[in-house]
Amino acid sequence: MICRDCRHTLNTSGPGRWIAQAPGNNRIRGYHLSQLYSPWANLRAMIEASEETTPAAIQEFQNSDLGEAFVPPGGGLSVDVIDRCRDGYGLDEYAGQECTMGVDVGIRLHVVVRERCSKKGQRGSCGQPHRLWFAGEATWDDLLALVKRFNVQQCLIDAQPEMHMASQFVRGNPGVASLAQYGRHENGHHYQRGDGSRPNVYHINRPEAMDEVMQRFHDRLVLLPRDARGLGGRVRDGLGDYYRQILAPKRTLEQDAQGNWVSRWVDNGKADHYAHAELYCMMAERIDTDTWTMV
Repeated sequence: MICRDCRHTLNTSGPGRWIAQAPGNNRIRGYHLSQLYSPWANLRAMIEASEETTPAAIQEFQNSDLGEAFVPPGGGLSVDVIDRCRDGYGLDEYAGQECTMGVDVGIRLHVVVRERCSKKGQRGSCGQPHRLWFAGEATWDDLLALVKRFNVQQCLIDAQPEMHMASQFVRGNPGVASLAQYGRHENGHHYQRGDGSRPNVYHINRPEAMDEVMQRFHDRLVLLPRDARGLGGRVRDGLGDYYRQILAPKRTLEQDAQGNWVSRWVDNGKADHYAHAELYCMMAERIDTDTWTMV
């Protein structure tokens, strides 16, 4: 094994020391371990493993040999990708345009409001960038006021964990609001219109929808205000909650019960409320308020 700096042979059995990759960060510390640190590492076998092409082999090499998390290509967003969605407008420039709203439910409600596509009959796939007009926390009491303030035509609300409160809001506003439920395993999504006793429910294939909402950021089909890095408040290291939570979801590959490789989005223990609110906002765009059908 050769040192990348001096190009001399490394003594892998000699004493070593840990070098900080983020000097000055005394709040969080972690250690990266890989097989390369072992004097008994089989380098030839590691090189051969690095040349494998199957998802299982690639993940095994990244996890077991290099000690790194495996994220498939396109498996998440970066700060640069989100930054490219920033446009030269401010949130105070909202002028009454029709909007859609996505609401993720937790201890607090995380709300995203985006301008609705102006092309009738092509909503959800019109190819127009959608401006964001609101990203913040709210209470159940705030929600109806936000619907009115931003001329919301469709609002999609996470059905869990506050099923009672979410259903109550949807039943009280049936022409505007619907519940979002993950768990659909069939391809695509299914919208089910409610009646007097049942609320409107959108059954969503979560991996498919998350793939699409992340791709919309890559394709710059969602726009952010010029000062987007501060969205959501609680700014740390130059980024607010909105950026941090949009960055949280990562796509991984896992084998199902039949041994097939399937993609799955995980948050790795990080808050991702705004990512789900963006997903619900995108899906709300698909509901045609005039005909109550999928578009």
